[in-house]
Amino acid sequence: MNQSKYSNVQDVAKFFDVSESTVRLWVKKGIIDRSCYVKADTTYRFDIPSIEKHLRGGNNNSNTSITEESTDDYRHSFEIADSSMEEMLDEDI
Repeated sequence: MNQSKYSNVQDVAKFFDVSESTVRLWVKKGIIDRSCYVKADTTYRFDIPSIEKHLRGGNNNSNTSITEESTDDYRHSFEIADSSMEEMLDEDI
């Protein structure tokens, strides 16, 4: 079977051990760089290796990369925001 290079929101959330709402928030805040996903209408598909490289600082095109040390801080912040923003974000992505 031919596997696609691109993954859905659920796969990204599982890979990074965060909620789907966190992935959506990362997109909205630009933490996941625009070059790491494609969007067609309301459908998003993500390139997980590119996201990981960007978050580790391998793509220095923006100031939104995350160091390994700060990842836990981001996860904590987004987990707090998850419950209050989940309904709004589900409509956007």
